[in-house]
Amino acid sequence: MSPEQKQKRQAIFDARHQDQNAVVELLSRSYVEDSPKDSLIWTYRGHVLTELCRYEEADVAFEQALQNAPETNHHFIWSEKADSFFRRGNFLEAERCWHRYLQSQPNDCWVLILLARTVWRRGDLALAEQRLREAIATQGEESDLAWFFLGGVFVALGQLEEAANCYREALALSPDYEIAKARLADVETALQIKQRN
Repeated sequence: MSPEQKQKRQAIFDARHQDQNAVVELLSRSYVEDSPKDSLIWTYRGHVLTELCRYEEADVAFEQALQNAPETNHHFIWSEKADSFFRRGNFLEAERCWHRYLQSQPNDCWVLILLARTVWRRGDLALAEQRLREAIATQGEESDLAWFFLGGVFVALGQLEEAANCYREALALSPDYEIAKARLADVETALQIKQRN
């Protein structure tokens, strides 16, 4: 790699970490013309094209990334692809990408939560519950978030007692979790109203 390409690659990294989408898009476009096998820059390009709602171009970039990346790095690309499909409302494709991610990282609590959010958005509450319970079972550092989302699933199912218990579990793990406190208060109010009627 030429010194100019190294410098451009570093500028892309720096811009990516500063959320400078215009810079990443401009520099990555010319960079991949000269270094078409750099899977990380293709992935960054796919991410920024998703941010810019240029989805077809993002798909091409992610495919280039997958073709050129070692198998051990594919999970990162599948994560970016899943997010791209989720943003455009294609929840089935997003779900497929999350499953591909989980093939190499099966106990990733955060990704199980994202998968649950995806299936929930397409209306499959039972599967969302299952995926959130899998996330909780990993005992990952995001377990509080899994409990929080599980509480939301139970609210959607009309199972308010279960929802309250989930919010309490989230708060047991993270006592300062303000949104969980607010949701618990909401559910407790709803339960009081239900008892009076």
